[in-house]
Amino acid sequence: MWAKAGDNRGGAYHPLLYHTLDVAACADRLWEHTLTPAARAQVAQAFYLNEDEARRLAVFLAGVHDIGKASPAFQRKVPELRIALEDLDYDFDDRGITGAHHSIVSAWVLSSWLKEVLSWEQRTARRLARVVGAHHGAWPHAGALADLGDKRLADVGRNPIWSESRGFLLKALAEVVKPPRGVRINSNLKMQNGVLVLLAGFITVADWLGSMEDYFSYEDARLSAEEYWPLARERAQRALKATGWLDAWQGDSTVLPFESLFNFTPRPFQEKAISLSEKVEHPALLIVEAPTGQGKTELALYLADVWLQTRGGRGLYIAMPTQATSNAMFGRLRDFLARRYPEKHVPVVLAHSFAEDVLPRLLEEGEDKGEEVITVHSWFLPRKRALLASFGVGTVDQALVGALQARHHFLRLFGLAHKVVIFDEVHAYDTYMEHLFERLLTWLRAVGTSVIVLSATLPEGTRKKIARAWGAPFEDLNHNEVPFPRLTLVTPREERGTTVRVKVHPLPTPPDREVKLNWLKPPETEPDRLASCLKERLAQGGCAVVICNTVDKAQTVYSAVRDYFAPEERLLFHARMPFAWRTEVEEEVLRLFGKNGAKSGERPKRFVLVATQVVEQSLDVDFDFMVSELAPVDLLIQRAGRLHRHENEHENEKIYRPNGLQERQLWLLSPGNSLTAPDFGSSRFVYAPYILWRTLLALQSRSTLRLPADTDELIRLVYRPWEGNLDPLVASLGVDDSGKKALSRKLEEAWKDWQRQTEDASSQAKVRLIVRPDKDVLPESWAEDLDDDEEALKHPDLKALTRLVEPSITLLPLHKQRDGRLTLEPEGEWEVDNWQHPDDEMARRMRRYLITVPHRELSRIPDMPETPRTWKKVAGLRHAHPVFFEEGQARIGAWVLTLDREFGLRLQKEGRTS
Repeated sequence: MWAKAGDNRGGAYHPLLYHTLDVAACADRLWEHTLTPAARAQVAQAFYLNEDEARRLAVFLAGVHDIGKASPAFQRKVPELRIALEDLDYDFDDRGITGAHHSIVSAWVLSSWLKEVLSWEQRTARRLARVVGAHHGAWPHAGALADLGDKRLADVGRNPIWSESRGFLLKALAEVVKPPRGVRINSNLKMQNGVLVLLAGFITVADWLGSMEDYFSYEDARLSAEEYWPLARERAQRALKATGWLDAWQGDSTVLPFESLFNFTPRPFQEKAISLSEKVEHPALLIVEAPTGQGKTELALYLADVWLQTRGGRGLYIAMPTQATSNAMFGRLRDFLARRYPEKHVPVVLAHSFAEDVLPRLLEEGEDKGEEVITVHSWFLPRKRALLASFGVGTVDQALVGALQARHHFLRLFGLAHKVVIFDEVHAYDTYMEHLFERLLTWLRAVGTSVIVLSATLPEGTRKKIARAWGAPFEDLNHNEVPFPRLTLVTPREERGTTVRVKVHPLPTPPDREVKLNWLKPPETEPDRLASCLKERLAQGGCAVVICNTVDKAQTVYSAVRDYFAPEERLLFHARMPFAWRTEVEEEVLRLFGKNGAKSGERPKRFVLVATQVVEQSLDVDFDFMVSELAPVDLLIQRAGRLHRHENEHENEKIYRPNGLQERQLWLLSPGNSLTAPDFGSSRFVYAPYILWRTLLALQSRSTLRLPADTDELIRLVYRPWEGNLDPLVASLGVDDSGKKALSRKLEEAWKDWQRQTEDASSQAKVRLIVRPDKDVLPESWAEDLDDDEEALKHPDLKALTRLVEPSITLLPLHKQRDGRLTLEPEGEWEVDNWQHPDDEMARRMRRYLITVPHRELSRIPDMPETPRTWKKVAGLRHAHPVFFEEGQARIGAWVLTLDREFGLRLQKEGRTS
C-alpha cells in the first residue's frame, strides 16, 4: 500500500510502511533534540511512565498517524495503484465509499487496536486515537468516528483483508518502536488535556518533517521494517538538520548579571522585581505594572533569560498588540540576543502577516550594527509554523489562535509550550480579546509555559481576571490593595503542583512626572485654529505630536497643518496606506523621534507629527509637546508617556527643549463645551462613550497629571461600575441637582449601552473559544471550514477571529499609466498584469501594497471591482479587490478615492469626507 505517490502517474510511490517509519524516526529525533526535560517529564508523568517509555509512546503515536490510509477511501485515489491492490483481492465499493478522510479512519482504527492489542486502558486509547487523528489540524468528531463503524463501512473496507493489512502495519511498527503496554492516563483533567495538546502538535510536526520528499525519497518495498528503520533515522537526522530543528537553542544554565546585558545598572524597581521573581517555581505568571519608560521590557527580557537558563525552557515569544510594535520589538530582541549570545547563532522569527516583507530590513539593521545576522531557517517562516521557532516576536493574534476553535490551534500551543511568553501592552486588549487572552493563559499553564504580562495602565478588575485565569483562587485575590507600581506573582504551591498561590508586591516608585493639562474647547478645536495654535506654540522650535482617534480626523487635521508648516516640518502617520509606504513612514518617525534621534542629530528643530493611535503603543519615541483627542484615561496616560520620554541624566545626551516646552504639556481637545452633553464625534465608534464621558469628568478639573501617583486613582474612577447619583464623578460635579440628575440619566444610558456591547463581545468570544483544560472534553473544531490563516478578508463565520472589528474591505491600488500599463507605484514602478497568475516574487510585492479599510458602507458597495480569477489561489490576494487609479483618483459607485504618499488613502462621498 502507498502513502505518497507522484503526480506524473508513472506508478512511483512511497510505501505506507516506510512513511510510518519515516515519521516515527522524525518523532524520535524531535524527542531527543528539541523537547525540554520538563516537556518529556510532563508526558511521562501524565501516563505513569518513565522517560524512555514516554519516548516510545510518543514515537509510536507519530508513526501510526496515517494508518487510515490503509483503506479503500484513500487507496482508490491513484488508479494504477488501485488496480494492483484489486489484483490482490482488495475490494473497492465505489458506490458505498463516501470519502472519509484518512485521519478519521486512523482515529477509528486505533481506538480499538490500542486497547485490544497493546492493552491500553479504554478511555486512554480513545483519547490518544483522537490525538493521532488530529494531525491535519482538526480533532475528529465523535459522530464521524461512530459513522465509520456503522454507515460508512465501505470507506474502511468490508473485506477482512483491509483490517488484516492494518494490523500487519501496526504490528510491524510496534516491533521496531516497542511502545509500552497497559498505558493509562492520569485522571487529572488539566494535566491530561495539556499533554494531549502537546502530543497533537508533536505528531503534526513529525508528520510535516517526515513528508519532505527532498529527504525521504520514494523507495521500492524491498526492505523489512527492521531493515528500513536505520535508513529512516539517518534521513530524519538530515531533515531536522536541514530545517533548523537541530540548531534549536538550548540554554547552558548560566545566569549573567543585568548590567552585562544592558548598558546600565538596574533601576530600583527592576532590582526589586528581579529579587522577587528570579527563583520562583514554574510555570509562573508574573504581572508587572509600572509607568511607561521605566524599563519594563528590559526587566522582562532579563527575567525570561534567567527563567530559561535555570529551568531549561525552550525559548521565548514576545506578543505585541500590532504589527508596527512587533517590528520595533524585533529589533530590541535581536540586539538583546546578540549581546546575550555573542558566540552563538540564535535564530529568531518575526510572526505577523507582513513579516516576510519587513524581515530583510530588520536584519539589515542588525548587520549595520556589526551584529551577526540572526535569522531563522525558512522552514519556520510560514505563520502556522512561526511559533515553533525558539525565539520570536509577533502579534498577540498569533498566540490567541491557540485558544480558538481553529485548525491547528494545538500547534500554536505546542509552539509556545515550555517557553516564556511576554505579553506587552495588555491594556490595549478590548473585551473580546481579554476573553481570548484569559482562555489562552489557562492553556499556557497547562502546557508548562511561564508568562510575563506588562502594562502601565491595567485596571484592577483586569489584573484579577488574568490571575484568576492562571488558576488563582478567589480568596487569594481579595487582598488589600497594593499601590502602583506593583508586581503580581502567581506560582505553584509546590513543584509541578496543581494549585497556585498569589503574592502582590509593591515596587519602588520612580519620581513623579508632572504633565500639565490644558483643555482646548470649540472653536479652538477646529483644525485651522488648532494648526494656528501649534504654529504659535512652536515659534521657538520643538517637536509636537497630534494624536487623533480616527484616520479621517488625522487627515483633516494634517490638511490644516500643511498651511502653517513647511514640508520638512510635518508628517502624517496612520495605517490607511499601502504597507510598503507605511513602513517607510514608521522608519522615518523612529529616525526623527526615536532614542537615537538626538544623538545622531536627526531630531528636527521644529516638527509636527499628526498620527493615530499607532504612536501610543510601544513605539519608543519622544516629543516635546502633545495634543490629543479625548480617549480613555489609561490610553491618555500611555500617550503622555511619549512626552519627554528620553530624558537622560548625562548632560551630553540630553534632548534640547525649547523655551516654553521644558515642562511636559498635554493639550486635550474637548468634545464640545458641555460636560452634560458632550459630542464625541467619530471617537464614539472607536471607544465606549461611557468611558470617554467618565474620562472627561475625571480630568475636567485637573490642571496637572502626576504620574505614576495618579494612575491607580484615575483608572479606578473611570472604569468603576455605574453607581447612580452616588457616583463620585457626578456627586463632585459643580452643577445644580437638576443638572446632576440629567447627567445621571444620560450616564446610566451610556453605561447600559456599554454593558450590552461588553456582553455581546463576551458571547462572541465564548462560541469561538476552545474548552478549558480542566474539562472532560477534547477541544474540537466547530466547523470543517474553519481556518487559522490571516487572510486580509474572510467571512467572519469562517475566520479564526482574534479581534472584533467593523466590516472591512481589502483593496489593491493599481495605477494606470499613460501607456496603458498598471503599476503598484504611481510613478510607474512594478508593473502588474491583472490577468496573469503572479509568481511568488510578484505576489509578495503585491501584498505590500494592500490597504485594508475598515468601512461599513464601502465594504458593502455593489460596484466594488471583483477579485481577478488569477488572484483567487494566491495567499493574501484571494480576497483583494483591485482599484484602478488615474492621476491619484479612483471612483467606486458614489465614492471618490484619492491616494498619495502624503495623505494615504482618502475617502469622499458626494462631496464630503466620510
